[in-house]
Amino acid sequence: MASASSSSRIRRRRAEEAQRAGRDILLSLPPDMLDNILGRLPFEQLVRTCCLSLAWHRRWESVPNLDIWFSAGSNAAPDARVLWRCAAPVRSFTARVRMPHFYRAARWLLALAHKRVEKLILKFDNPWFSRSAGVLGPALFACRELTHLELCGYCHLPRAPHGFGGFPNHSCRKSGSSGSRWIRSRSRPRFRVDRSRIVEPALDPISGNYVPNLVTLVLNHVAFPFSGGAAQLEHLISSAVDLTELSLNDVKTSHFDDDAVAEICAIRAPKLRVLKLIMFFDNGCRLSEEFPLLEKAVISIDDLFWTPDYIDTFRRIRNVNRLLIETDSIQINENPLEGISWKFQNLRVGHMSANFGKLPSIMSIFSLLRSAPRIEQLHIEVEITKRDDENDEDFANEEIDDPECADAMDEDILKAEIFR
Repeated sequence: MASASSSSRIRRRRAEEAQRAGRDILLSLPPDMLDNILGRLPFEQLVRTCCLSLAWHRRWESVPNLDIWFSAGSNAAPDARVLWRCAAPVRSFTARVRMPHFYRAARWLLALAHKRVEKLILKFDNPWFSRSAGVLGPALFACRELTHLELCGYCHLPRAPHGFGGFPNHSCRKSGSSGSRWIRSRSRPRFRVDRSRIVEPALDPISGNYVPNLVTLVLNHVAFPFSGGAAQLEHLISSAVDLTELSLNDVKTSHFDDDAVAEICAIRAPKLRVLKLIMFFDNGCRLSEEFPLLEKAVISIDDLFWTPDYIDTFRRIRNVNRLLIETDSIQINENPLEGISWKFQNLRVGHMSANFGKLPSIMSIFSLLRSAPRIEQLHIEVEITKRDDENDEDFANEEIDDPECADAMDEDILKAEIFR
């Protein structure tokens, strides 16, 4: 009798919930409008709507184009099982990956590849010098709809599968066979992946080739810890023919052997508009062509001082509008920009650091002014150290005899800002 009474109460409660759901103002809205409202909720709160009532139990699973993000202050970590329940496509996925959750990244990518994620940002909470590192699974190369890929923190990229054609992955064509495949991981339930529901990237109606998607690539402290890593990075960049923003910050492109010769990664991106190239050691990244559409560049390549590659880098970006040069003044014993023999005709704003205690660093300012006839603003971050007597005497005897530099200073067309 007790069990019958309990089941009766459950049925009565569900009937009341269904009746209340019938008067639910939100559920009475058009589906597209309700999707728009629900899509603006933080992902954690969106999933919790399943607890509102029986009618809301699975409503969140039908919201497309989700922006899934977990802030830096959030202690929660998305479960791959929840991602599998999201509607495709997923517009973006942003997560701070803490060290205890490194193992989750590969599982997220497996689900996100199936959900056709368009923007992927993973920030690994791990210092560059730590022995442990997050390892991204091969499912990353199955994310064929990516337009924005940003990987930050110390993580390892796996070797790309044979025949990988970039984003979109040209080699992952849908076979004629239908059906589904079971994917299972240890200690996790099995997920059934319906191949017939996988949407292929768009095709060019004229050439019949896949239309490239990737337009933004950001790699900060990312390692390719295998032979051929530089070639893989080169292919990843060159295959994205519409790439407009590229950031390579301290990328490792080979084995972790300090004595090994760096493999060359030739950077080709004719439509590039924003470039950030920072290396504290020579990782083999070289600009192999000019960038006619380049608007902004951040260059810090101290390890290439006194090599032809250092000056060639600036020659390749001669069309830039905004240029930021970061240098370590301790390494400067000669003017690093003295070899510039061309003009930055489009340069309007410059940022650079200078050590007013070292003459070569000071002269690099005039070298930039000499080569930028149309510059309007120059922002200088000053490092002040004590000059020795020899430098004082050399600086006192130095004369600025370049007419373009003199005109720039006399006519006051240059706005210089010094940040201390």
